[in-house]
Amino acid sequence: MTLRNKVIEWLKDNTDELRQLVSNINSYDDNLSELYFINMEDFDDYMEGKTPWDIARSIHFGSFNPTDDYFKFNVYENLESFSEYDIQNKMEDSIDKIADLCIASPENYDLPDELQELIDSYGYEESED
Repeated sequence: MTLRNKVIEWLKDNTDELRQLVSNINSYDDNLSELYFINMEDFDDYMEGKTPWDIARSIHFGSFNPTDDYFKFNVYENLESFSEYDIQNKMEDSIDKIADLCIASPENYDLPDELQELIDSYGYEESED
């Protein structure tokens, strides 16, 4: 099994760590900005300073359900909301990209210890062959 496949398997088996890892990657270089979501509990904070008209427009032209768990602004500054299920699916859809980032630049991201050890040990095993 290749390192990439091992990392993908690890990410699929560790969904809590996957979400934290995506956050770490985005805080370092925003490489996964499509996976940046804001908790719905923070909605008021993000709307502070916006006019009611701007909020109404961004909801009307977006895809927003206030009962969802998360939201984000799309490229047009319209609101989109997402359930926990939606976010998990989006992360799984991007798992190849996440794995590639972890393998290419593990030193740039705060990887979970177990994932870092997996990547490090694979490199060590390769050098022994």
